[in-house]
Parts: sequence; structure tokens; C-alpha cells
Amino acid sequence: SLSSLNQVLEYRDSAEFGGVSVNYVFLTVSGFNKPQGLAFDAGGNLWVANAGNNTLSHVVSGGIAATLSSTALNQPTGLAFDASGNLWVTNPGNNTIVAFSAAELSAAGSETPTVVLSANAGSLTYPTALAFDASGNMWVTNASANTVVSFTPSMFGSTGSPAPAVTISANAGSLATPRALAFDFSGNLWVANETAGNIVEFSTTQL
Repeated sequence: SLSSLNQVLEYRDSAEFGGVSVNYVFLTVSGFNKPQGLAFDAGGNLWVANAGNNTLSHVVSGGIAATLSSTALNQPTGLAFDASGNLWVTNPGNNTIVAFSAAELSAAGSETPTVVLSANAGSLTYPTALAFDASGNMWVTNASANTVVSFTPSMFGSTGSPAPAVTISANAGSLATPRALAFDFSGNLWVANETAGNIVEFSTTQL
């Protein structure tokens, strides 16, 4: 996503991701408001988090098909779908994570999240991104606290303020304003650090 231009770009194939020429761009979608996070649902449709106006955009066939708004969204950045098709969103503006069901996503419009996770003693401190591991645990980057935390499915099954099951803290600069994270096929967790300008890996054993 290109936040400053309010655009999302699609590239034709992975071999072209490194290109800088506009010829590499297959599709440009405009009409967002400071787009941050991206996620695809099970149908292959793209969802975009608009941090600028606290909405989520549903993109179909190169255009915005629907927009979901909610008073629970506050500078939404990270998006991730769980195995049941619920869309989870990080809100650094109020230190929460919220979930919208597949039914709510289909309806779009103004929705109330099915689950709201709030901070518990610094468990969520400017949460910017989230991802699910193969066991369904949720992992979250806390940019202000320089931590990565995880919650088990039983902890985020309903609204509340759970304490994390795991907290990874910075060690010699290993986490420095962590902004994004993703799991590889071996279950290792990769984290992008904005301040340090690097990407670090945590093995399954470390997790």
C-alpha cells in the first residue's frame, strides 16, 4: 500500500516485486485514506485498513466494493483473517484489537465488532500488526513497547483484557519499534523493525 498517495498497487507476479518502474504495476486502486494493512479473505478478495478515516475497504475487481466503519476502529493498521473467516484489526490509536465476523464483513456499513481486546498492563501498546501461527495463536507487534506478544484462541474468544501467553522483549535491539510480522512455512516468526531498519527472525523454539 502507498499511504501518502492513498493507493494500493498490484504487481503481476513475484518476479517483478523488486522492480521500480511503473511498468511493473498491474493495477492501481485509489480512493483509500492513508491505507496501512492488507489482507485477503478466503474468496481472494482484498481488505484494506484506512488509518486516515477509521474504515476498512473491501476491494473487488480493481475497485472498492464496500466500506466498513465502526466507532471501535482507531487508526487501524494491521489486518489478519483467522481460520473461521473473522477479520482481526489492530488499533494503535486506542490500544485495542477488534474482530469482525464474516457476516459483518458481507454486510459492511457501520458495524460493531464481535470481539474487542483491550490492554492489560501494557499487553497492547500501540499495536501495529498481527498474525496467526499454525496453531491459531495470535501474535501482535507493540511498536511503543518494543515487544511481540501472543494470545491463545481461548484468550481471544470473547471481549476482554487478557494477559499475553507469551511476551518477547527486546534483547540488544532485537525489537526496535516493531511494525510488521509474518510466519514462514517452517513456523519461524519474522518481524520488521522500523527504528533499526532491519528484519529479525525468531525460531519456533524461541517462540
